[in-house]
Amino acid sequence: MKNRLWILICSFLFINILTIHGNELPQEIRELESQLTYVPNDSAKVDLLIDLALQYRKYNTQKVFEYATKAFNLSSKIGYEKGIAASNNRLGSFYRQTGIYDKAIDYYFRALKYYEKVNDKRGISFCSNGIGNILRIQQFYDRAIEYQQRALDISIEQKDSVGMSIYYRNLGSTYDELGDYERALVLNQKSLDILGYAGNTSVRIANFQAVGTSYFKLGDLPKSIYYYNKALKLGEETSNFYSMTYTLNRLANCYVCQHDLAKGEDYYKRSIEMAKELGVKYDIKDAYVGLSNLYGEKGKYEMAYKNLRFYTDYYDSIFTIENAQNISKLEQIYDMEQQQIKIELLTKTNELNEINIIKQRNISYSLIAFALLFVGFVIILIRYNKRVQKTNLMLKQKNEEIKKRNTEIEIQAQELRKLSIVAGKTIHAIMIIKPNGEIDWVNDAFTRIYGYTLETFIEERGKYLIWIDSDPEIRHKIERCIQHHESVTYSLQVPCSDKSEMWIQTTLSPIFNNDGSIQCFVAIDTDITSFKKSEIDLIQMKDKLVSSAIELELKNIQISKQRDDLSQLNTELNQKNEEIQRQENNLLMMNIEES
Repeated sequence: MKNRLWILICSFLFINILTIHGNELPQEIRELESQLTYVPNDSAKVDLLIDLALQYRKYNTQKVFEYATKAFNLSSKIGYEKGIAASNNRLGSFYRQTGIYDKAIDYYFRALKYYEKVNDKRGISFCSNGIGNILRIQQFYDRAIEYQQRALDISIEQKDSVGMSIYYRNLGSTYDELGDYERALVLNQKSLDILGYAGNTSVRIANFQAVGTSYFKLGDLPKSIYYYNKALKLGEETSNFYSMTYTLNRLANCYVCQHDLAKGEDYYKRSIEMAKELGVKYDIKDAYVGLSNLYGEKGKYEMAYKNLRFYTDYYDSIFTIENAQNISKLEQIYDMEQQQIKIELLTKTNELNEINIIKQRNISYSLIAFALLFVGFVIILIRYNKRVQKTNLMLKQKNEEIKKRNTEIEIQAQELRKLSIVAGKTIHAIMIIKPNGEIDWVNDAFTRIYGYTLETFIEERGKYLIWIDSDPEIRHKIERCIQHHESVTYSLQVPCSDKSEMWIQTTLSPIFNNDGSIQCFVAIDTDITSFKKSEIDLIQMKDKLVSSAIELELKNIQISKQRDDLSQLNTELNQKNEEIQRQENNLLMMNIEES
């Protein structure tokens, strides 16, 4: 009761603090807002709106969106390209901060195209860093490192110490995710050393957080708490609520690891309240999963499940970036797995109920025995106590098994949830095919490419995929997939619902059961009609070039022959000229003699 009262008091005080700071904004922001009325022209107003969006990042995310959107609309209206790029950049940061990553990526790339066009190094590094951070969160680590390294290289080239500090830290976070904690600590410590304990407070806070995270991953809780507390103190001094939500989450993790569950619970709840005020979904998600684990450790399974559901809701709202590669499991498999999980959980519940029934029955027998005979009661009581101990041991073992299974289920559910999103959003047509060749499921892209739904496809062409194609090479590849249980890729021309034909590249892969037998086949079709058309055009162009080359060679031969003929004529003409000259000389001599 006291703990609940204390939490309510803290929440009330925190909401009032936010309200006070909302009304008492930093002097810098108030001065910028007062200048909006007096700006000399629209482009200057755009620059001021973008500056305000940047300043509000630490205090009010909705203001970031409001000012960045106004800057974008005004820039578009007056054709101010620099303002369009900068406002897209700010909107990308807003959506990244609030966990809407598909929109964030979109806006970052819009800004990046402009910055690359005008070779704005600082803008390129900022957008590359933002894209890299989103890819890291989405677990595309190799691509994340490419973008983050690009941002770091530019900052080193520009001798931008603040940028270098930020980008070293973000690279460290990616290596933390990859499990290379020693390398991450080196990068994060370097990030902290570049700025030291002066300069940009937001960057310093993030540097303290990153070093604290590295020590946490390495198991050094005292050092981790030391750096997190420095970040929290600096965040409180500067009213940087955005950074405080993250720091409170990480401090809560440390305290839970130290088994100070009360302090951990308090910090998680404070983080959730603050993050909800700011709309920072990623920190809300992390706090809910932390609370779920905490309540599970306390044995409050209903509360643990409730917070896990909250975490799942926020997780689903965050991870929406499409990834059309490496698909191996689809929505149909996910549904089947979920049904199996429900059956297993129901079985576990029934086993526990049976144990409880046995326990209650034993108690009843003991009471009856007590009424009949005291001695019998003592004997039965001893036996009962032994059974209770055994039953409790069984219950403990079952609970541990359930807890372990729930963890596995959650991991599987996360992976399958991502794959189901990908299957629904990918541009490739995907089919799940039973071992006998019957089509079991297709995704939305199948209908977009071929013009068929699964129902209309079955009505017109039957429910079985024709495995053996007339092309011997393709037939050999399909037989190899079936007989040798390996993925194959082939291309062929297929008809669509409108009677047109297109070229398709198909990747056919077998999916196996635990016993090694084939559960189904997954076919992924890609429309390569345009590539085939280009290939045909290239062949035709090559043929034309060859024909032209032959014609040119024939003309060269003719010209060479004509040149030889002309040379011979010139020789003959020279000979005749020499003969004429001799005759003229003779005539001249004769004339001289006669005279």
